[in-house]
Amino acid sequence: SIALEGQAALDSLLQASLGSHVILNFWATWCTPCIRELPEIDSALRGTRARVAVIAVDIGDPDPVAFREYAGGSGLAFPLVWVDEDASSGLEERFGLPGLLPETIVLDGSGDEVMRIAGARDAAYFTELMSRLDGGPEPGPDSGSAVTGPDTASVLHVNVVGTPGDPAFEALAAEALALAGSGGVTMFD
Repeated sequence: SIALEGQAALDSLLQASLGSHVILNFWATWCTPCIRELPEIDSALRGTRARVAVIAVDIGDPDPVAFREYAGGSGLAFPLVWVDEDASSGLEERFGLPGLLPETIVLDGSGDEVMRIAGARDAAYFTELMSRLDGGPEPGPDSGSAVTGPDTASVLHVNVVGTPGDPAFEALAAEALALAGSGGVTMFD
């Protein structure tokens, strides 16, 4: 994989990707769901002929040591970029990131956000997403339409943290499943 460091590297990748959809994934090496998701995105990208750029941005590691170690052995087909704390703060503000990782934002060919995905997803989700991004016409500025996820229910993703068996956890899990469906909920204990 290509491992780059700094805001300038990210800006250069985004500039080079203008004209194509970009899947911009925000992650950190200490984020277990993030580390599980990156190979899923890679699998989807390698398995499709979609003309979609993927850029994974490490916004959670205060120094690049862990990033370099992960990137050096990842073998991912898309670039990984580490940015320092100042750049991370700027990206969090620019994209309105909630402070939970992973967070994925889809940009259209003009660099405008058209979709947001909170939480980790699997290769099937990203394969479907890439296929839809590549297959349909770009929404026009006056169309009022935007690219949405592979299905409306999957746009919402809920992470539920707690102890299975605890009544509060079980009630929260049931509500999350009702809102997001089984594919839109990740349980953590």
